[in-house]
Amino acid sequence: MARSGHDRIPERTATTAQTPDGKRVMLTTLYRSGLTPQLEAFGGPMSSRPRSKAPSEVLLQFSPSGSSVRQARREVRRFCLARVHDALADDAELLTSELVTNACNVAHGLITLSASRDLTGVTVTVTDDDVGDVQPTVVCPPGGADSGRGLFLVDQIASSWGTIRHAHGKSVWFRLP
Repeated sequence: MARSGHDRIPERTATTAQTPDGKRVMLTTLYRSGLTPQLEAFGGPMSSRPRSKAPSEVLLQFSPSGSSVRQARREVRRFCLARVHDALADDAELLTSELVTNACNVAHGLITLSASRDLTGVTVTVTDDDVGDVQPTVVCPPGGADSGRGLFLVDQIASSWGTIRHAHGKSVWFRLP
């Protein structure tokens, strides 16, 4: 269904995806404040609508899976490109991928991602239900290691980042530029 460039999209959209082990998961996206760029069935190309009408915040909830990492990456990139932060889209996509991958490795329930923007940049927060005592730390793994560089990349690229412990999990956030 084609949408007019001035149509307001639903505040919440939901799609399903299949994990590598065959499980079906629900991906939910909540859009806040205003209009978002036109999407063909919420997955097609961006329109050339004025960027000032794009949402200033997006909230996603998803199950811990590889398809969720792809969806989170895609939504954060779309969110950055929808307004004035085109130059931040690549970095935001990469760092989102790292934080969501880490959350998928420790989460048992839903993961929540929120992204917000203002005139100077973008902040992305990933919240999971990991109540363990291990504090996420930056390490530089050996050259041949297959993993372990996520927070190192966040530390090197983000202007700031941190971790917030909650009674039922933790949030890891980053800020660009």
